Amino acid sequence: PGSQYVFSGQFAGGGNNIVTIELLDGDITSPTSMGNTVVHIAGGTYDWTFASVVGTPTQPYVTVVWKIDLEGAGPHAAHADALSLDVCDNPITVTGITPNIGANSGLVNITNLAGTGFSGTPTVTLRRPGTTITATDVTVVSTTQITCTFDLTGQPAGAYQVMVADGPCMGIYSSFVI
Repeated sequence: PGSQYVFSGQFAGGGNNIVTIELLDGDITSPTSMGNTVVHIAGGTYDWTFASVVGTPTQPYVTVVWKIDLEGAGPHAAHADALSLDVCDNPITVTGITPNIGANSGLVNITNLAGTGFSGTPTVTLRRPGTTITATDVTVVSTTQITCTFDLTGQPAGAYQVMVADGPCMGIYSSFVI
């Protein structure tokens, strides 16, 4: 209890299914979810998309759920690789991003990715099912601020999660809009 856990992996598949990953506070009968992430929404295919979920339990153990809900006729496919459940000793939080919107016609310079626990050389990404955009020129200004640049050229429009990762520690914030 009190430690931050990160469940992550690479996922692939397709078809009419909804794929999610989740951390439960306790066993499989626990009604308390510490968080979930949608990996795939019905239709189309996805090829080894990274996904993660972060949570801090109050119970003496956590349960990892990889859930595949069938949505109509097949074929259905869901694969996972490099699954990992890690304990984060120096938790990261992400509480805001400025600007929080960008056009898919060029670069956007992030002047204030706000949060806590920033240090070292973290990886900063925008992600949604099927798309991950990795930031360049990542600078840790302080333990509470990062600056970086995203190349949004040709990226799909919509809402993205912002993720800051440093080793097994990850902070996730929603949302950034293209």
